[in-house]
Amino acid sequence: MKKIILEKVLLLLIINILFVTSCNEKKEYKHIKGIEKYLKKEFNIELSNEKNRVFYFLPVNECVSCNGTNLELKMLQSLNPKKNILLIIVGMSHNSRFKNQIDNLNIPKIYDLNSTIYKYKSGVSKPLLLHIKNGKVNFYLKVNDLKINDAKKYLQNSI
Repeated sequence: MKKIILEKVLLLLIINILFVTSCNEKKEYKHIKGIEKYLKKEFNIELSNEKNRVFYFLPVNECVSCNGTNLELKMLQSLNPKKNILLIIVGMSHNSRFKNQIDNLNIPKIYDLNSTIYKYKSGVSKPLLLHIKNGKVNFYLKVNDLKINDAKKYLQNSI
């Protein structure tokens, strides 16, 4: 009898942990106010008006991992053209080694050539996938080299 009660308590505890964890996965991006200010002031984009769009911030100015940037660009190129992805290229110079790859992407893009995003508390230092649905953060992923495939899966399956 005690074993059955213990099993039920353990099962409820596991379910509770899973529920709390899944709720936290969609938590608000803590730098969303900085992103909102940046997009409004620099590009006249109001996040509150966005119905379903993914903003993919790709800093190429510092190229901490040029191999990673190259992999991300290949991943973005492999996607079927999608209108609801907006690529924000941060800090690309006109002679960047990535210029041709970026120009040939089949997704809409805007350029922050002067890296003004860093004037805002945006939290963008590495690539960031930010999915806005009905004006709110639906999902976000800070994309390091090890999470490029996760970003690709999300972009292919969730939008």
